[in-house]
Amino acid sequence: MAGSFPFKSMRRSQKEVLDQVEAALAAKKKFIILEAPVGFGKSAIAASLCLYLESAYLLTSTKQLQDQYLADFEFRVVTGKSNFTCLVPTSSGKYLSCGKGRCEADWKLSECPHYLTFEQFDEHRRKLCDRDAKCERLKSGKLCPYYQQKWDAFEAPIMVANYPFLLTELHHTKDVKRRKLLVCDEAHDLEKQMVSSTTFSLSRSVIESYETGKGGSNGPSPILVDRGIEDASSWKANLLAAKQVLESFIDTYLHAPGMQERVAACNNTLESLNDFLDDLSAHPSNWIVNSVSRRLTLDGRQGGSVVEEVVFKPLQVGAYTSGLFESADIVLFMSATVFSKEVFCRTLGIAENDTYFIRVRKSTFPVENRRIYALNTARLSKATMEVSLEAIAQAVDKIMTHHAGERGVVHTTSYQQTRYIMGHVTEANKARLTTTEGASSRSALLRKHGSTDESVLISPSLYEGVDLKDDLSRFQVLVKVPFPDLSERRIKIKLERDPGWYDWQTALRLVQTYGRSIRSETDYAATYVLDSNFPSFLARHRDLFPEYFIEALGGE
Repeated sequence: MAGSFPFKSMRRSQKEVLDQVEAALAAKKKFIILEAPVGFGKSAIAASLCLYLESAYLLTSTKQLQDQYLADFEFRVVTGKSNFTCLVPTSSGKYLSCGKGRCEADWKLSECPHYLTFEQFDEHRRKLCDRDAKCERLKSGKLCPYYQQKWDAFEAPIMVANYPFLLTELHHTKDVKRRKLLVCDEAHDLEKQMVSSTTFSLSRSVIESYETGKGGSNGPSPILVDRGIEDASSWKANLLAAKQVLESFIDTYLHAPGMQERVAACNNTLESLNDFLDDLSAHPSNWIVNSVSRRLTLDGRQGGSVVEEVVFKPLQVGAYTSGLFESADIVLFMSATVFSKEVFCRTLGIAENDTYFIRVRKSTFPVENRRIYALNTARLSKATMEVSLEAIAQAVDKIMTHHAGERGVVHTTSYQQTRYIMGHVTEANKARLTTTEGASSRSALLRKHGSTDESVLISPSLYEGVDLKDDLSRFQVLVKVPFPDLSERRIKIKLERDPGWYDWQTALRLVQTYGRSIRSETDYAATYVLDSNFPSFLARHRDLFPEYFIEALGGE
């Protein structure tokens, strides 16, 4: 396998990992977990196995990682329909995205004059078609741009995609053919990806926008009569009523001029609703009502409030991962933060005895370049937050002043903390702070940060998927130990049933956040943790943390 390594030189530690991967293949293990710190070169290990097996799907959670695999290894990347413009205009001459094209509204896909199946595409590429084949009769000689890049990627031996793309393809099409290898990069994020792909929300405003024949103001639709949070199945009548509204809208406006975009959107909502109803019937005990948003009424109807939105989430994702994992003979998980093989396997519904765990314990980054300082500023919790924020803001202000002339990042766990800190530091430091709240483009915000001297980012959402290398961040502040939010009902129930999962999630986010600012062996940044809960959490769960994190703990 070393012969498939994509670079001219290989570190000894990388060779050792490749040897262990070969051992896993020889042992005929279905699942391989690789835990290695930032900067180890996990992507090169993935590329080696992909090139060795010559048949792979490679999944990432960010566009940045997709671009990296394309730039470093020239692997084919596939993206979703919203990134392409449909070649067929609407009745008003408007060109929509492929996600809202005629095939999403009132056409069968086969009716599109710009569509080819993969088999037709492949026959044309290999020049096995004849003059009567559809590929020779495409309108204006043009293949749909979305399907052009999709079939190019599906034909390539190694295809890179994000998680939502492949999960959607597996669920709604038969286009995904089994390959030898599936690589799940940033695998610590996979549970969240699975929950996101299966979550269903029923919104009053959305359903009412599709109601037809409502004359005058008849008050709120009865579709969202409040059924409470205890039993997801008790909402079935509401869901079926919503289904009737969506079907009626489509029947009414299917061929109406100027309605293609609305019909396509309604079709997508109906498809999601049908999927959820099927799954709720098949696995009723796995679904919970995660939240019910209510609005007060002035006339006392329905107990003085009406439901605006209800959100359903699955408790366990193991019921949904099997389809993903069956898309390949072997699955390679990669992350800097796995920590517990037992919790990882239990969370994803995979058998430990069919799993080979490879852990790289040491970081090649000099420890003096990545020190962690526990400042014990205040013990933060929901009960103490309000009285502690003043001390937190003062500590952030002091750290920023100490790092005058440098860029950095302040990691909060809520926008409430973010706004308070921004309003309670000195004017000079306030001018340096930039929040992600209200930002329409994260990439634009990061570009501005990189071009502004002394800029300091402050946000609850920059703990993963962000590369603040070199002088983009010479210091970072972790305001609070990032315990999962217990105001989310799914998390509260998971904590009650599996306390180990809750602690594991906390440790994952801590170490993920730590890794944002030190990205190479020559990079350096100081990390400050303000929450006094940090030392005690670390002491109780020391076994969850990697050696390179423990050794970085500095003085006061």
